[in-house]
Amino acid sequence: MSPPEKIRLRSEAAKLLGVSANATRQEVRRAWRAMVFNAHPDQGEGRACDMEELKLAYRTLVALSDDEARAPKEVDLSRPNLQKATNEIPEEEREKCQKLLEEEGVEGIAPGSLRRQGRNMSYLVQSPLKKGTNHIAVMTGDLTDRRNKKPICIKIDEGIESQDTYELPEDLRDELFPGARRVRFHFDAA
Repeated sequence: MSPPEKIRLRSEAAKLLGVSANATRQEVRRAWRAMVFNAHPDQGEGRACDMEELKLAYRTLVALSDDEARAPKEVDLSRPNLQKATNEIPEEEREKCQKLLEEEGVEGIAPGSLRRQGRNMSYLVQSPLKKGTNHIAVMTGDLTDRRNKKPICIKIDEGIESQDTYELPEDLRDELFPGARRVRFHFDAA
């Protein structure tokens, strides 16, 4: 590749990422991460083709960087391996859920813990699943806007009393938990 081609590639890639053509590797990485976060397909209006353009621009700038050795290095752009995290649901949120159940005049339960791994959510309910209809009150908005979390009551009809786990149907999941890939309720979880 000739020097003019390298200069042209560097300036086009830098323009796409919004950095100067002689930006350091750290500046390029910070700009790339910010742009990728907004262009990701899971984030509102992001598209996969925008992600590919940003990856190519990042690789071009890293390969042509003067910070380290001139030889291009392999950059790992794969998704991180997400760990499971189990957190107690705050007391104030459980109180809001119990208040909702009282307002609706139904007997129900509020989970004590939430286990998350990426966009998979599992609510851990300490009591067993009862025969008949079960009402579970949980907070929504955990994956979208935590400032506007609100309690909702989910009704689980009879017929699943032999199961320890209930998975929310896809249509309800998309409506009540936008952004979630899977929402489960684990009963009799200690």
